[in-house]
Amino acid sequence: MDAYGVTNLAEFFAIATETFFERPKQMKLSHPELYEDLKSHHGLDPLKWFDGGE
Repeated sequence: MDAYGVTNLAEFFAIATETFFERPKQMKLSHPELYEDLKSHHGLDPLKWFDGGE
């Protein structure tokens, strides 16, 4: 994730959400708890959109 995301809470959420949707596999490997939190928050799993799922 981008270092700019640590400048404040709103930016963290924006950068984390962008990473969740654009690079879900990398996020799940690097930040599994955050990935699960965002999956629950958004009500979907973007990994299922890529490479046939998890």
